[in-house]
Parts: sequence; structure tokens; C-alpha cells
Amino acid sequence: MQPIRLKRNSSAKLAELILSDPVNKWVFSSKDAVFLVGGYIRDLFRGIPSKDRDYVVKGNIKKIASRFAEQFQGTVIMFKKDPICRVILQDRNIIDFTPLMGSINENLRHRDFTINALAWSKKSGLIDLHGGVEDIKNRIIRAVRIKNLLLDPLRILRAYRFGLELGGSIEERTKKALKRYSRQLKKVAPERITEELFKILNHDRSTQYLPYLIEDNVLNTILSLKNSKNSNRLARNIKFLKTFDSFLKVTSPDVKKQLEEKTSQGITKKGFLRLVLLAGDNDLRFYEKLRLSRNNKKAFKNVLTAYKLMAGRVTEEKLFEAFMKSQDKAIELSVMICIKKSESPAKIFKYMNSYLRAVNKPLLNGEDIKTILKIKAGPKIGVVLRAAQKAQFKGLINTRMQAKKWLVLNFT
Repeated sequence: MQPIRLKRNSSAKLAELILSDPVNKWVFSSKDAVFLVGGYIRDLFRGIPSKDRDYVVKGNIKKIASRFAEQFQGTVIMFKKDPICRVILQDRNIIDFTPLMGSINENLRHRDFTINALAWSKKSGLIDLHGGVEDIKNRIIRAVRIKNLLLDPLRILRAYRFGLELGGSIEERTKKALKRYSRQLKKVAPERITEELFKILNHDRSTQYLPYLIEDNVLNTILSLKNSKNSNRLARNIKFLKTFDSFLKVTSPDVKKQLEEKTSQGITKKGFLRLVLLAGDNDLRFYEKLRLSRNNKKAFKNVLTAYKLMAGRVTEEKLFEAFMKSQDKAIELSVMICIKKSESPAKIFKYMNSYLRAVNKPLLNGEDIKTILKIKAGPKIGVVLRAAQKAQFKGLINTRMQAKKWLVLNFT
């Protein structure tokens, strides 16, 4: 999809793009006055397909949402606090219907940033009262009104994410306001903060923007860092993220693909690594103000605990024990070792693959050990199995025959 440029025929092109989508076509066939607003319009002008849609409706949103859900086999969700009807489609795309309070102009005046204060309807065409299209073109994040940031303080954090996504800059007056009102983020639910921060950490350009979040007291507020010592440590840890970015540019396509995988709470493996690297030597308490899932807490703890076993010189013995401690986070641990200990990726990933083979395709299993050693099931089986896996990891045994001989030699 190509970005839309404002030319003489751009209105017709915009209408054609919007109505060529079956979801939009169905919604705009309604007799109600409907406006497509926000991010969907923004992304059309950026040339990026957007799956989620927000509609503002002058009419009964429950009725239109129900009919829409029936037409597209979706599920309707009602919110207690917000007057929104949300439809979750089978492909997990989200369609929101919001009632129009007052005029569409008033609605757009209360939006966060000019790039999102856009609307389109069949009757009115494009509505851009605040120069949003021009700001998209120039990649500028500008508050519609500074006081709008306080309507939902999460907008303060979202400003940096939009800056990342557009690859642009935050307008100076808006940037000063972000810093001035940064402490308002304390009023935002931790779940929402965490989700937004994870989106930032997932982004390839996050390392460029994180120093601004520190400088503007945003990240410090999110993490409740109360003294300059912790803030300075946070700033110093950015160097590890820069090294990680360099690593990503030269690593193999296979490793890069694995690091793109999403884990719990929508954070990718590379986003998770940025989270860990940003914490430095701090434990999980560093992120106690975030709302991490049980899986992410466990992963953070496992990777950090495993990495601490790597103190001093890197050895096969330490690597095996660290990989065991990391559980299913071997690739995350491997990257940590490469980044923080300046080890050769080729060397560390070779060891990682040897470990994974030893654990996932062991030369001996529990039944083999019981038969050869003539022992019953019990704790000793686990001890011997781990020793056999370590020997396989080190390359001391490479076939089942060698493994059986090794077992007899070392345990009889």
C-alpha cells in the first residue's frame, strides 16, 4: 500500500480505499451517520494497512454493533465505564463503535494528537481540522490541545510510541508538556502502562527513544525511581540496548526470526530482552510498578538468575548450568551473554544448540539408565540423566553406544 498524498484526486482515492474494504463498506451502508476516525485514517496516509477500526456513530451503537457482529461472526463486548461497543472478530481484529456526543468537530477537538484527530464519512469526506495530515507527512507528534493530555495521562507515554512508529519527532511545546505532566502517569492503571511500554520495547527504534523517556522523567515515573542514582543507572544501561541493536543487524535470519516471536502480554522476545537489559543487575523488584504476567515474571527471574551463574570466565560447565537454570529461555540467555560479556555469537549459539540437542534429543533416557544400571525409579535417575546430558553437551559422548559405555564407566 502506498501512502496517500494530498492531490486534486486524493478525496476520491481516499473514499475508494476506505469503501473497498468489506467491513467499512458494510458499516457505511447504515442509515445512521457514521464517521471512521483515528488510527485507521492515519495509517492510510502512511501507506500502512490497519486492521482495527474506530467508528463514531450518531445513533444506537448497541444495535449497529449487534448487527455487525451477526454479519461478520464477531463477539460483542460492552464496557462498564466507557460508552463503547467493541466487536472482536474471529481473526482477533477489533472494531469499536462509540456514540457521537455533540458534533464530530467537538469529538476530534478532544483527541490526543493531530495525527489521530482525523475523520471520514461518505457525506463529509476527510475532516482534518488540526493539520493532522500535514503532521503525518512531516512525521511530527503534536498535541491537539495540551490539556487533552490530562484527559487520559497514558497519552503522555503514547506520544513516544507514535514518535517511534512515525520515525519522527515530538513537537517542542508538546514535548515540554510531556515532561511537565509526567507524574500524572501515576494515575494510570499499571496494566495499561505495561501494555504501552511493551509496544515501545518491541519497536526496532526503541533504543533511540528510551533516552527521551528518561530525560523527560517518564520512565522514571513509570518505574517509581525515587533517586538520581537509579535514574543514572537506567541511563547507563541504554548502552546494552545499543549493543543489542548492533547484534540484531548482524545476527542470523533464524535467530532474528526467533526473537520476533511474541510471548506473554504481547511482548516479543527481543522486547523482553530490552526489558531485562534495561534493568541491568537489578532483580524483579525493579519492575514492581509494572503489571507483569506470571509467565513474564518467571522468565525474567530465570534469565537473570541464569546469567548470574556466568560470573567470571565463560566455561562449558557454567554454560550448561546456566542453560539449565534458564529453562526454556536458552536463546534469551545466549543473547544476554553475547551482549553483556562480549562473547562471540557463533561460539555461544553453538553451545546453545548443543544444549538443546542434549536436552531435547538425549542419547540416553530414564529407561535406559534403569536397565543398564539395574536400579529402580528414584532421584538417582534424574541425577544420572543430567550428568549424561552434560556429557553430551560437552561432546564427550556422541552416539548411543558411547553413551552406554560412558554410563557403565562412570556409574558402576
